[in-house]
Amino acid sequence: MRYYIRIRVWLCTPSLKLRCAHGLCYPQKTLDDSSHVVFRIRIRGARRHAAHAKNHKCSRSLGNTRRHFPILQRIIEERIRRPINALRLVNAQWIVGEDNHHYYEIILIDLNANRNRKAYQKK
Repeated sequence: MRYYIRIRVWLCTPSLKLRCAHGLCYPQKTLDDSSHVVFRIRIRGARRHAAHAKNHKCSRSLGNTRRHFPILQRIIEERIRRPINALRLVNAQWIVGEDNHHYYEIILIDLNANRNRKAYQKK
C-alpha cells in the first residue's frame, strides 16, 4: 500500500498550478522565474483528538473526529508564514489526500524581486 501511495504522489508532481496566480489579479511581470516559489507541503493529522472520558455534549458531536479541508488549509498557511515571512502567500491548493497525509501546493511571491534587479533600479 505504501508503494501505491508513492506512485500516486509521483504522478501528481508535474502539475504545478502557477497559472492560478495569474488568475488572482497579479500582473505577469511579477511572476517571472526569480520572484515566485512553489512549495509542496504534507500535513498529517486529519483526525482531531477524541475525548475518551465521558464528555457531556450532544450526541451529534461525538462522532465528529475529522478535520475538514478549510481547517487543514489554514494550518498549512500558518505553518509556512512563520519561517518565510518575507514572501507573500498567494494561494494554497489541495493536491491529493490519503489516510494519514494531505498534500498541498503553496504559491509564494517575492514582491521585492523586481526592485532588486538592475533593470528596475534608478540610475
